[in-house]
Amino acid sequence: MKNLIGKICILKANSPAIHKMGDIQREYDDLFYIEKDLGDEWKGNFIFGYGFIGVKVKKADIRVLTKEEWKKKFEGTLCQISNQPPTMFHKKEFYIEEKKK
Repeated sequence: MKNLIGKICILKANSPAIHKMGDIQREYDDLFYIEKDLGDEWKGNFIFGYGFIGVKVKKADIRVLTKEEWKKKFEGTLCQISNQPPTMFHKKEFYIEEKKK
């Protein structure tokens, strides 16, 4: 897998997500920001939720978005957290898997 540091990917549903508070896995696929490479694991945080940082996940449990998935779910989408100004997701922030021809 390519270097995903600084990118947003998908953590597969029901995958272990280890935090100081314990396993905070999600029951659904969720957006995950990757900060650091730890060998067999990535360290980062969920995009949505309570702001857990420093979460460790197995590399095998991370998947990248396809171009079609980006267009369907995120292109042109605004995100607002609490009273912060809304921001738009940008394609460059995601790791998008390009299909080979």
